[in-house]
Amino acid sequence: MSDSPCLLTWNHGLDPTWLAQWVPWAEPAAPPAALSWVRLTDDAWSADLDLPVACLQGVQEILPSCSLLNHGAYGFQFLVGGVAADEGAQAWVPLDPVGPVPAGRPPAPAPLAALPVQAEIDVLRVTGPLPPLRLRLLVYGLDAAPPVGLVTVSLRRSAVAAASEPAAGAVSLAVPTASQMQLPEEVAHRTCSPTCLAMVLAYHGRPLEVLDVVRLAHHQPSDLYGVWPANIWAASRLGRLGYLVHLPGWQAVARLLDRGLPVIASIRFEAGELDGAPITRTSGHLVVVRGYCGSRVLVNDPAAPDETTVAREYDQRQLHQVWLARAAVGYVLLPPPGGHGAAGARRPAFATTGGAVAARADSTGACG
Repeated sequence: MSDSPCLLTWNHGLDPTWLAQWVPWAEPAAPPAALSWVRLTDDAWSADLDLPVACLQGVQEILPSCSLLNHGAYGFQFLVGGVAADEGAQAWVPLDPVGPVPAGRPPAPAPLAALPVQAEIDVLRVTGPLPPLRLRLLVYGLDAAPPVGLVTVSLRRSAVAAASEPAAGAVSLAVPTASQMQLPEEVAHRTCSPTCLAMVLAYHGRPLEVLDVVRLAHHQPSDLYGVWPANIWAASRLGRLGYLVHLPGWQAVARLLDRGLPVIASIRFEAGELDGAPITRTSGHLVVVRGYCGSRVLVNDPAAPDETTVAREYDQRQLHQVWLARAAVGYVLLPPPGGHGAAGARRPAFATTGGAVAARADSTGACG
């Protein structure tokens, strides 16, 4: 088994051929599977997702996401279970709920400490050898039947993605620009993730007021705006499926960009580690990776002071260090199911005006 991350996928109602072009990460040991739903109540459903033992060898981090095209508001919660070696009984560890989940549902599972995993809001950190695992997805507020949707589990094995050479050629995706610093002061420094989400939603044909996306992406249990699966959930509420993935290296990023898919990148860096960034250091920040040209990476950085300075170029090796060698997490949004390509792949560049994302024509250089 490779040290590279793998992405396990389950879907309901999606054409596998269509999905394969946008989710090119399925582990060969676990091809994409259909979700098998069990109805719990009138509006509550569950699905169990067995994680192949071969895929769990050496895993350090488990990152699930749920993206459903439901007509109304829905909420979900993941629990991970397994046979605890010291007790021989089923043990469940819950992640925080996302979206509206009724109080007391589900009841608190026990024992919480029996598995060698620690839940940290949106990710499971592995602390020891893993037994066979099962994820249980609980979903509330669904329509009469489970909607079209995508559920993924990203498994990270190696702590650091191997360095790789820049991709050949050049790609520049016309992703709109938006600055979080133009938002109200009380949220301006906390909303890089939903600001990136608003940019990519606009690219995929869903231009919205950035503040509307910010409000929707707010994770009530933690009072945070940057909870990764909460942002994927927010995109689904706005009609766009998506997933979270640990990227194994720059060639994997380039493959997504080549297919017309920008990637929202989770980065962190100290002073001097990322030349040209609008902030000096950060313990956690999100940017939109929208293209590349040789050793330069084209990025929309929402921490820029205004929309005119959001579009930037970063050095590929520096970005690798602060992204792929650290969190390595990316958000990927998909075009509408059944579409023939990423909606914004050949649009003109965009800008943000008056808090809403709007189109404008623009001229760019070879790497612009």
